[in-house]
Amino acid sequence: MRSGNGEAAPPTVRFYQAVPGVDRFRLIATLAAKAIERGLRAVVVVADLEQARLLDAFLWRFPDDGFLPHGLADEPDPERQPLLIATAPGDSNAATVLIAAADRPIADPGRFDLIIDFAVTSADPDQAGNLASRQRYGHYRQLGCRMEYWVQKPAGGWEKRS
Repeated sequence: MRSGNGEAAPPTVRFYQAVPGVDRFRLIATLAAKAIERGLRAVVVVADLEQARLLDAFLWRFPDDGFLPHGLADEPDPERQPLLIATAPGDSNAATVLIAAADRPIADPGRFDLIIDFAVTSADPDQAGNLASRQRYGHYRQLGCRMEYWVQKPAGGWEKRS
């Protein structure tokens, strides 16, 4: 994203904290669908090829009454896909939105306008997943990204927290 003076603006990083029991693939698919509806291109970065294949299979059934166009980064013509599933961040489909499903920080977030990540929560603040979420949040903040934190309400919907 460019600011008025031609310099690159820092990306926005949105952390989503879902209520316990939310299907992560469904959340990823919903957020990706919103990006595509807005005419944006997105890449979902997954942990490995197995997770990529599982997400691909899920997206063929999502949403129940439609189709979310997508492809895998290792398939032919990735540049034609509005949503790409990859094991590493890339811009082969000119994505401006990155959805981080791999629970690891993106080394060069400035390549994207928006990064979506997920906060893992538990009753134990020292749990490994919780600590990893906090480390990723700190990583992005240290790089000068604009940070947002969204919490899912038990009755549905999302609330932005500061």
